[in-house]
Amino acid sequence: MTELVKYGYGKNTIKRTPVQEKSGIEGVQQGDLSVNEKEQEKISAVKNGEKPAQPIPSSLISNGVKEKNTSNNIEVTSNKRKGIEESELESKSSRAKPNWIDSPVVPPIVQKSQIKIALPKIRPTISIKSKEDDLILECQNTLADQNSVQSKVSATRQGTTVWIDYLSSASLVLASNKFFAAIGCEDGSIHTYSPAGKRLLPAIVLESPGVLLQSYHSWLVCITATGLLYSWDVLNLKSAIEGISIAPILQVAQLEAGKMHEGPRIKAIRIQKDGMPILVTNSHQAFVYHVRMKVWLRISDAWYILSEFWGISGRHSSEDHPLAWLSSHVVATTSHQTLLDMSATTKVLTISHIETQLAVAALLNSPAEYKDWMIYYAKRLSEENAKQKAEELCKWLTGPPYIEEPTITKNSD
Repeated sequence: MTELVKYGYGKNTIKRTPVQEKSGIEGVQQGDLSVNEKEQEKISAVKNGEKPAQPIPSSLISNGVKEKNTSNNIEVTSNKRKGIEESELESKSSRAKPNWIDSPVVPPIVQKSQIKIALPKIRPTISIKSKEDDLILECQNTLADQNSVQSKVSATRQGTTVWIDYLSSASLVLASNKFFAAIGCEDGSIHTYSPAGKRLLPAIVLESPGVLLQSYHSWLVCITATGLLYSWDVLNLKSAIEGISIAPILQVAQLEAGKMHEGPRIKAIRIQKDGMPILVTNSHQAFVYHVRMKVWLRISDAWYILSEFWGISGRHSSEDHPLAWLSSHVVATTSHQTLLDMSATTKVLTISHIETQLAVAALLNSPAEYKDWMIYYAKRLSEENAKQKAEELCKWLTGPPYIEEPTITKNSD
């Protein structure tokens, strides 16, 4: 999950000397540019018994080349375009280069865990800017000795420092919005602050360091190095998810035990208003945890790319409507070419896709999107002349068909 950052270090440069460097004309050295015509004839002199060549005209040598003789220095200016590496070095010369990048200490529990997620590198400086506010949260890590300050936390707004704090462990991950800020450290602790810098809670202590933090309103979602997922309401002091393993969405059951495997990566996270996170992987799948059923549900799959309604986000914005957000984040290309020509298969998958979207809209409490997909579903059932499903839909609209009708008993006098 951790990306390597290239800091723009250039290649080693060698000081140019007249003997080392050649001009744009093959066979003529820069040290020979200031010689007279007799010395030019020596350049084309007989080598190994070959016939002498004609002297190189001085006009060719001086074309596009400026000569300047000093006592011991030779300055040569040509019309050759400046190399890309040279221009990059000049543009990056003013950029501050980090003095070090360290690896965090991996706890023993991570080494023994079935899920091992790579820890972020310890960098000299990490920062994040809130999308809802102009507050910039920055952490400066140091190489200090143990039991001393290892991270300086500062929040600035328009260049003015709002608050400062110091931590005894290096900072790895950050999250910030207009309601609170959170910092995950190497020792597995998470520190929360108000916009003014007040500590909202004592340090939250987890079984392993957090590798991902994301916030939305009062909710904070954390994924640890051992693959456990947490979701807390920081302001109201309650929890929506308590240490649930993400092993099912990483397809651990399909991997051979006892060996290291590269599983799917978490590509994006969306936090619902009730604190439930939606996780999108690079396998073009999306998952949500059902709290009452205690199970993960796959709410979007690239398999439905064959559906005629794949990629339809409707008329709603992705910010407030989860299905529209999924449509923009779960993007896949056609991979089941063998089935595209089978119209019957496409029709079946289209119906299945619409039914899944209906269930997801109800699960994620999105009534506007539920209404849209209900209209799509009714029209499709009418086009396909699916009588049984149409009758079942009517029963669902009047109330779930599995609910028993109440029995009415008469009281005997």
